[in-house]
Amino acid sequence: MLEIKGNYEEEKRQLLINRTVWITVIASMTFAAFNISLGSWGSVVAILPSAVFGMLAIWISRKGYPRLASILVCTSVLFAITFSIYDGDGLLDPGIVGYPIVILLGTLLLDKRITPWLTLASFLCLSLIGWLQVNGFLHITIHTNDASNLLPIFTFLTVGALIVYVILDNLQSNYRRIREREKELLESYDLTIQGLGIAVNMRDVETGNHSRRVAEQAEMLARAIGYPEKDLRFLRYGAYLHDIGKIGIPDAVLLKKGPLDANERAIMQRHCELAEEILRSIPYLRPAMDIPRCHHEHWDGNGYPNHLKGEAIPLAARIFTIVDVWDALIHDRPYRPAMSKEQARAHIAERAGTQFDPRLVAKFLEMPVTPWEKESNQGQ
Repeated sequence: MLEIKGNYEEEKRQLLINRTVWITVIASMTFAAFNISLGSWGSVVAILPSAVFGMLAIWISRKGYPRLASILVCTSVLFAITFSIYDGDGLLDPGIVGYPIVILLGTLLLDKRITPWLTLASFLCLSLIGWLQVNGFLHITIHTNDASNLLPIFTFLTVGALIVYVILDNLQSNYRRIREREKELLESYDLTIQGLGIAVNMRDVETGNHSRRVAEQAEMLARAIGYPEKDLRFLRYGAYLHDIGKIGIPDAVLLKKGPLDANERAIMQRHCELAEEILRSIPYLRPAMDIPRCHHEHWDGNGYPNHLKGEAIPLAARIFTIVDVWDALIHDRPYRPAMSKEQARAHIAERAGTQFDPRLVAKFLEMPVTPWEKESNQGQ
């Protein structure tokens, strides 16, 4: 089963936070400039720190604390809006529309679960403004000092909060379904490719388990050297499909019991090029081509089909070449019996620097006994 990582989701969340915070910073600076033109210096003092906290939040988010950054932005914006209304026309101040924006901002940055809390915080701030206004602590330029405006404002806030919640809930539900479908699709790919690899092996002298064994062993060796996690899936695919080019090799050559002559060897060696032609036509499998195309290249340049040498050979192919030879050595073949584990290790070590990448051989020989080795030894 494929393991689905959340790297893409985290990257998109980081991008959302950065863009949203930048918009908040620009909006804060714009409103501060507007209040400067009105001579409302108290509001300017309250709003400008929001821009500063926004820049700080971007830095905190990049350090790996996106939730803390989001809370800092929401808190600073909520304070700035409340103070601006206090310094302005109270419940009649146009800045009151900032509260639904805060609710939307917090829900986007944090989660739909924060929506009721931000709504409650907005209610409390408005209640405080209303109390100050009713008791004459605010200077209102036109309407009378009463709290009659609170009801429609609370209503609008509630409706807006519910709409935001429903939208986010729907988006998250859809996203979860997409992730589930993606996981199912990738698992289907994995099973299909496994089946195709087994089918190719069954046409050859290999057993169907050969592809499964070498795929798992290649992944073990790759993990041991720190191979990128995001690329392991395609390494497995390449291992399963390493001999897919043999589909195009005539049975007379592929199934011949005795040694191949020079012409037959040339035909057999074409299976690497055939594999590249097959996989190139499938865009999704192009990242898996390195192993089918290059698993017969040798570290010293004496392999085929392109006589690549050293690190010019893709790393995935260098990894796979070792485990492919290892698996072949410790299992019976029609033309020879299986080697012992010790003999196979000596064979691999002897060809380090010629057939195999010597650093990978050293790492391979350090690895513990695998279930497939145990299986082989029990059969001997």
